[in-house]
Amino acid sequence: MLRYKYNVEELEFCTKAGIIEGFNGKVNPKGELTRAEFMTILARLDSLIEEQIK
Repeated sequence: MLRYKYNVEELEFCTKAGIIEGFNGKVNPKGELTRAEFMTILARLDSLIEEQIK
């Protein structure tokens, strides 16, 4: 499970929804994020929102 106590529920939601995947099954909230990774997250979030609207 997650070692850090901030935004645990939000991180769990995002991993279960497939918005974020982490690395080797782990999320590192203190890690760095590339622009490509950020855009991937935005695209996945956009897809999830579009599904909810329909």
